[in-house]
Amino acid sequence: LRRSPQALRYPVYSLDVERSVQVEARAAERAGFVTPALFYLAASIRAHDALFRARGVDPGSYVVPLPVNLRGKGTEGVVFRTRVSMMWFQVLPEQVRDLDALVDELKRQRREMLRQRMVENGVAAMDFARYAPSRVYSTMARRTFGGELCSFFFAFTGPFLSELDDFLGAPILNGFHAAPVPVSPGSAAIMSLRKGRLNVTHVHQDGLFSEDELSLFRERLFADLLGESDER
Repeated sequence: LRRSPQALRYPVYSLDVERSVQVEARAAERAGFVTPALFYLAASIRAHDALFRARGVDPGSYVVPLPVNLRGKGTEGVVFRTRVSMMWFQVLPEQVRDLDALVDELKRQRREMLRQRMVENGVAAMDFARYAPSRVYSTMARRTFGGELCSFFFAFTGPFLSELDDFLGAPILNGFHAAPVPVSPGSAAIMSLRKGRLNVTHVHQDGLFSEDELSLFRERLFADLLGESDER
């Protein structure tokens, strides 16, 4: 929310259909058919945690907002507004060590937020953010969290451009999200499915991560998504 020069990078990591099906099955098994996003969120938290540990930095806790789509399935929404609310998850570093335990904690927090009608409260907050000056909103948000706005940004949107095969006569080879990310925290993991293939866009500020750290991020993320590690 600060006025700083932007130098974003948008590397996209894609899985083939076979391995994407494997990931979807794991997500349904671990997080449930209704809330697969929590599995992808857990993997993203652990990937960022690997970077903090590699740097020897204590994050204190991880605070991550999860967008909640307010459009009903099969309905049209307004063109120039993103109809979302937010759920804010917070986990401690010791809760990140085990993937299954982390997913269970995220599920517990989601249930509690639904009981407290936090989705509806998020709508009011988003309406306030739409009209409030950015500096006022930033100050209020940072004061509430006692520091940065969040640890990183995350979204899992499910199928993306599933019914669009070409644009102006040109075939669409792939489709993925490329969201803007503020300088702070400077990192976002945006996931979606295109024609059965999982795409992960790791949007980040240029210079925030070294090449070795980007490799570590990918390795940790896909090891959890595919179940190719001991998950510790």
